[in-house]
Amino acid sequence: MSGSLRRALARLGWPSDQTVTLPSTFFGRGPRSLRRLVAGTSDPQVSFWEFIGNALSKPDDSLAPSAQGVATDGERWFVGSNRNRIFPTFSPGAIGVYAFDGRKLAEAEPSSAVLTEIGRLAEDWPSDADLHFGPPFWTNGTLLVPVQRPDGVWVLTDTLSRQDWWPDPAPESLYSWIALEPGSGLLYSSVFERPEKLAALRWRTLERVPEADIRLDTGEPFIDHVQGGVFTPSGRVLLACNDPPLLVCVSALTGHRFGSLQLRSIVDEVEGLTIAAVPVQDRSGHRRIAHIHILDAVTNNVPILDDDDDFYVRSYAAIRPDDL
Repeated sequence: MSGSLRRALARLGWPSDQTVTLPSTFFGRGPRSLRRLVAGTSDPQVSFWEFIGNALSKPDDSLAPSAQGVATDGERWFVGSNRNRIFPTFSPGAIGVYAFDGRKLAEAEPSSAVLTEIGRLAEDWPSDADLHFGPPFWTNGTLLVPVQRPDGVWVLTDTLSRQDWWPDPAPESLYSWIALEPGSGLLYSSVFERPEKLAALRWRTLERVPEADIRLDTGEPFIDHVQGGVFTPSGRVLLACNDPPLLVCVSALTGHRFGSLQLRSIVDEVEGLTIAAVPVQDRSGHRRIAHIHILDAVTNNVPILDDDDDFYVRSYAAIRPDDL
């Protein structure tokens, strides 16, 4: 192990006398570039990341009821909604596609085949179990939507033309979010409340890989009510938390916590997040590049009132975006 790598890993609390063989020591996680891997062990100064403005504002949109999160392919926004209300009418989850200029391009609900499979699995859950569709994640033309009770992943092509359902073979109350770790090819998720680890899962089968779990550092503020997660190119994980409203940054290699940002720009509820360099108009009217985008769901919980639901994609700039 080179001296630069040893010093870099020491910043993450890695014992200096412990052998490292890349990439196997960390189960393939992290970038293959040594320069980027070392950069990913530095402090990203997340507490100084700046709110720029709203990349997308959608008052009274059909996906606004219980909007769950946002993903992007660098050209479009994908917004997920739980939209699973019994009153006034029942409707399953949904995905909406939006242009960067705010135009709605398409919308899709789970197909009859997917809903049939969900319904079949739901028979094994308590009758009061609350079906929940979570925040979308985009990768290589595929959208993954985590689903709870029954647990699994609703899978769509990003054209919304084909769908699939991946059931969890051994549910552990995960799927408040889901994301692909690009180095290992593993999926990761966590429990909603006070997670101690990010749980590793195999693509498609959702089989657990516990030896590849990421153990999280403990301490305050607690990581709690996790609504979204995403891996960065330099080997970090960003977690969007709602209680309190925080953006937490940890190492994808060791779970070391770098810091957090208080999300004062969130009006109602922190939801899922995504990363991409996108020009966003700031509060003075100038276009600036933002890198982190978090959905804020402003929800009216009493549908009979004349008070529309809204959602907003709040966008932030990192201090050193090239090393994000």
